[in-house]
Amino acid sequence: MTIDQNAAPQNITDAAEVRLLLPLDLSRGRLGRALSTVVRKGTDFADLYFESTTSESWQLRDGKVSQGSYDLSEGIGIRAVEQDCTAFAYSGELSPRALDAAIGAVISMAGHGDDSTARGGVATNTEDVRPRLYPMIDPTEATEAAAKIDFLQAIERKAHATDPRIVRVTATLYCVSSIVLIASSNGTLKGDFRPQIHLQLAVIAQRNNRRAMGSASDGGREALDAFDSARIDLLVKRATAMALTNLDARK
Repeated sequence: MTIDQNAAPQNITDAAEVRLLLPLDLSRGRLGRALSTVVRKGTDFADLYFESTTSESWQLRDGKVSQGSYDLSEGIGIRAVEQDCTAFAYSGELSPRALDAAIGAVISMAGHGDDSTARGGVATNTEDVRPRLYPMIDPTEATEAAAKIDFLQAIERKAHATDPRIVRVTATLYCVSSIVLIASSNGTLKGDFRPQIHLQLAVIAQRNNRRAMGSASDGGREALDAFDSARIDLLVKRATAMALTNLDARK
């Protein structure tokens, strides 16, 4: 089975295949042959695991971007299981070369001879019947950087407007997107998109020479637009209330 990269994916697994396999010119048939190579005589089970995770963070302090980062982590894992023994190899590189190297390492560890079984392969029928628990998005790409900074600046303004004793606000946004694809020797192929947003707010309240800090956080497997005004107001209220309470607290 082949998938047109320009066509809209029909389900999560198809979408994961478009993102992880097509750029590497890897097909389901190639995965099936790889599994057939790994699943040696007497080996009970084998699977291939592909993952690509992108993450970024933005931190705003006193109205200015004080920190920003971006990271890409990806790789391949291969596992062969025989009774209670497991051989596992992985590579931090997502490429056909890394796949071949990991296969060779697993076969070497398993050490079951040169005869491969006829079983293995990947089913082409991968219809997803699972309910979609979170959106199939990449939060690192779904919103422009400028919009993310504007989002943090709006939070900062709300925190400062809460009380004149709030003298410093630090807002941090973390965006993570993980795409995984698992092919196994029992003929299944399953993928998943795992978005994650984490918002952290820290404020400092001051009266005379005394200072106190408060913080709050929120997040989930969702898009940035899930943070509506009411949700932001609650986050700001929690952080500022904690700082102002600590400011009046006795030792």
